[in-house]
Amino acid sequence: MSPADKIELFGPAQPAVPRLRLPETDFTVHAVTEDVSTVFPPPLGLGSSWNPHLAFQVGAAVADEIRAAGAGPVREMPAPVPLEDPRLGRNEHRYAEDPLLCAKLAALHTAGLRGPDDEQLRTAPVMWWGENADTNPRESFNLRLTHEHQLTVYRACFELGGAVGAVLSLERFGRAPAMAAFLVSEVVRTWSGDNAVVWFEAKTPPARGAAVQTLRMDVDGFLGPWDVRAELAEGHRVGTVPNQRLSLAARRILTLRQRLGPGDETRVDRRAHRRLARQAARESIVLLRNDGLLPLLTSPGLRVAVLGPQGAELVEELEKRVDVVRHGTGADRVRLTAADTDVRLDIELEMTEWQPGRFTLQAGDLHMTAELQPDGTLLAGDVSAGVYLTMDRSDHGISTTTDRSRATPLRWETIVDGAAHAAELARNVDIVVLAVGDNPAADDNRGRLRKSMALPAQQHRLIREVRAANANSVLAVLSPQPYALAWEDDYVPAILWSVPSGRTTSAALVEILFGEQAPSGRLPQTWYRSDEDVTAEPDRDAVAGGWTYMYTDSKPLYPFGHGLTYTTFEYGQPRLSGTTLTDDQEIVISVPVRNTGFRECAEVVQLYTRQLDSAVPQPHKQLRDFQKITLAPQSSRTVHFLLRASDLAFWDVVDQRWVVETGTHEVCVGRSSDDFVGTATITVHGTTLRGRKLAEGGVRASTADLSAGVVVVDTDDRACPVMWPTRPGAWLGFLRCDTTGVRSWGLVAAHVGDQPVTVHLHADAVDGPLLSSITVQPDSRAAVITAKLAPLKEKCDLYVTFDGTGLRLITVTFGVN
Repeated sequence: MSPADKIELFGPAQPAVPRLRLPETDFTVHAVTEDVSTVFPPPLGLGSSWNPHLAFQVGAAVADEIRAAGAGPVREMPAPVPLEDPRLGRNEHRYAEDPLLCAKLAALHTAGLRGPDDEQLRTAPVMWWGENADTNPRESFNLRLTHEHQLTVYRACFELGGAVGAVLSLERFGRAPAMAAFLVSEVVRTWSGDNAVVWFEAKTPPARGAAVQTLRMDVDGFLGPWDVRAELAEGHRVGTVPNQRLSLAARRILTLRQRLGPGDETRVDRRAHRRLARQAARESIVLLRNDGLLPLLTSPGLRVAVLGPQGAELVEELEKRVDVVRHGTGADRVRLTAADTDVRLDIELEMTEWQPGRFTLQAGDLHMTAELQPDGTLLAGDVSAGVYLTMDRSDHGISTTTDRSRATPLRWETIVDGAAHAAELARNVDIVVLAVGDNPAADDNRGRLRKSMALPAQQHRLIREVRAANANSVLAVLSPQPYALAWEDDYVPAILWSVPSGRTTSAALVEILFGEQAPSGRLPQTWYRSDEDVTAEPDRDAVAGGWTYMYTDSKPLYPFGHGLTYTTFEYGQPRLSGTTLTDDQEIVISVPVRNTGFRECAEVVQLYTRQLDSAVPQPHKQLRDFQKITLAPQSSRTVHFLLRASDLAFWDVVDQRWVVETGTHEVCVGRSSDDFVGTATITVHGTTLRGRKLAEGGVRASTADLSAGVVVVDTDDRACPVMWPTRPGAWLGFLRCDTTGVRSWGLVAAHVGDQPVTVHLHADAVDGPLLSSITVQPDSRAAVITAKLAPLKEKCDLYVTFDGTGLRLITVTFGVN
């Protein structure tokens, strides 16, 4: 091919290549669900199934539908990054809070999308690192967690799942080219081979020269409204774009096109896909609590009420099985009045609270969202889009504005009390199904933190009043968010949870309510008892913040891995094939499991370990393996787990490598992360960790053991991450420091802000004894600033705190003078 022909391959619109029998195609990246008519559960729903094979089947079905539609083959993979803060939105786009569970599900889901034949791909799944993407390297930066929680999952997606490449956002990584180069060279190329394709994507055309500069990062193509052909042709003419580089990118693109093939007449078995979607929805439903009310007993004339904002589709499914079904949303009916002019909107609206202080307002074809203000008034309109309602006294005119300051504050008058009306319906039926949860359309906070994990006040009051009216109440929580349900757990006899995925979820839920199917889902994320159980500082890393079952000190309401079913299982004591592990050795853990009930059900047998002695902070417990098994009534099975020494490795931030530390581990088998039925101890012979010998020089800021409010913004020309405090009070913690002989300290840093920043060094804790302070003046050039230290203990932990922002910190230095 000529250089001009190769340059034509750099854009999303791929020209035909007759010599290779390749037709025109489009490499624009599409969402994985685009062009797919069957509604499958989102990644979090697959996460609650705890069934990697099911994730593979769903991925394969999605690929068939994409192929049959003749749609673009390049698909953005679901985000494999583990969940952390339970208040964060967009939960449904991730699989779980545990890296092992994420890795197994994401890798198999990706493999299904890709197809079983390496030479004949069904689709081309790619990792998308976009601006604000769920796959981006972590913001509350911790190098150990980056390796253990993120890069291991990426590796599984590329090595096992067969992801074919990656897309990087210019808006995100144009400011951090060295970080982009790291992701390309150390993640994509290392774990997927030299044939992987890497694209850069821009939302708007960048400045001239960006394409040639980006090409140096081993990029193979450009996406978005970015025509790079003229720039690359000129670069090739003047020698800044060598022909060898064009040939390498062209080979990768053409190889991918050949593997995708020209397309085929894929025939989709829609009925089989609907059955698979029903199975996936069924397996994703988690029974959180049951005092015996479920499964419901049917009888002629059974009267059921479905109450709550998520109940409409449940009603349609229940009407197929039950003679009498009542329905009420539990929403209040209100009239709105301008708070400052008494101008009234002469229409009665149904007002539903989906998040604390966030509502929808509906009357016929009129739909609005509203937000509660601190003074008790509402701002209404299309709030998530920044469009607000205004009401003018002069002519009673109603209009909208995008200027929030001009929005009309509204008060509401309740015409019908939704909770009271629902309680009245509940008194006159045999069974109540309360359907509550979240509505993404009412929430403009997606991807950011919820103010509270509590249910919105309107929904909580609905549950209390209905429960008081009818004790036979089942609570169905249909939401991607975990909630703090302490009161509900005390007083509601049965509680189920699922991520909603349309009518299929409702049909599967009804099957489980009436015992036609048994629940088999398990929680992929910890559910906490209250807001007090999570840190108030959301920008801490997982260790410092106590996120997830691995690091929380709180007793969860419903732990990671929890889920009930319609039988009971009895576990025997685990048996180990050995009690020591060294290097590449392995131990087999065997545990007998018996179904002691009277119906066939599934159980998820879970294996955890916890390190009992370590020189560094370790998880309280960590999932090492799991098996989902189905047992007939009164039958037994022995489940075997293989535990390798390498499974116990973690990233040592001091020596920058994976290590297996010498120590004692407890092996735990159980039903969840908080319900162990048998334990044993093993001795591991590995490495003795060395401390940080500060007299030898400095420590990279990125190697901190703990952090809060500090992000990585890029790497310098020596591939050392540059750290950036995002707020006053941000800090880094360096543990197990050997300070023998140290008399001074310093910083290698640049300051791109406009005000001086003072950096403090503390001993033992963030608010521990102050040892010294350094004030850094604004200067965009990296420099070394030093200061004397107060006398130090020979062994201590050190914490660096920042009283401002704008600092780009590379290294904390120490000296003996």
